[in-house]
Parts: sequence; C-alpha cells; structure tokens
Amino acid sequence: MLCSFFQSWTVFPLQNQKKSAITIVNKNFKPSIIVSKKYAVAFKLQTGQNPATFISAYNSPYPNIQETLQELQEIITSLRDESIIIGADLNGHHTMWGYRAINSRGDRILKFLLAKNLFIANSPDAPPTFERGIFKEGQT
Repeated sequence: MLCSFFQSWTVFPLQNQKKSAITIVNKNFKPSIIVSKKYAVAFKLQTGQNPATFISAYNSPYPNIQETLQELQEIITSLRDESIIIGADLNGHHTMWGYRAINSRGDRILKFLLAKNLFIANSPDAPPTFERGIFKEGQT
C-alpha cells in the first residue's frame, strides 16, 4: 500500500545525485521540468495566469559553492520575469539567516542574493534544520 502511494508522486531529482529533489505529491499539478543539473533542479508550474518556477539546490560543505551559484545563475537568467521560489541547502553561514557568525560561503551566497534581487524568507530566529551531535563527557 505504501509503495503505490509514493508511486503517484512526481519527483525531479538532481542530475547524478540523490541529495536534493523536488517532489510533487498533488497529481492535479502538471509541472514541467526545466533543467536538472549537478547541484540544482528546476521545474515550472502554471499558477493562475502566470507560471512560477521552483528551484531546489544542494551543496555539501565540501565542494566549492561557486559552481552551485553558477548553476542557479544560469537557471535564473533563462527565465523571463517569472515568480521564482528557491529552496536551497548551501551550507553557508550568515547572520542574515540566523547564524551567530558569517563564513566565506555565507558571504558569497548573500552577495549572490543581493545581485539577483532575491529575498530571504528564512526567519532569523527559526531553529536550525540540522545540528551535529556533540558528545559531552558523562553522556551515554
């Protein structure tokens, strides 16, 4: 029963990776894939009179962030004044989205967002989506 439920979903994964994807669970939506790259995937969905583009991106803490930002730049440039929603885990730290410190990745991401006139929807006081477990002496 569970398998047939998931089979009705539409999934747009990243090219050659399984770290990020966009999943459409409502069969009434008719998305059309725009592009699937190494770090980003995008699809278009007709919403009312105008289409909207949804982009999902992932960059682990290890590779250079510039390649991911370049992919996002290419996708955004290919669009014509459409609504864009980007959901991304880019492993960049910045006080603008709730970190106590800024790292070089976070600084590059913020410069990219400002250059593209993109807005951050994160709430600075929102809890993190992932925290590394730290073992303290005396814990089991």
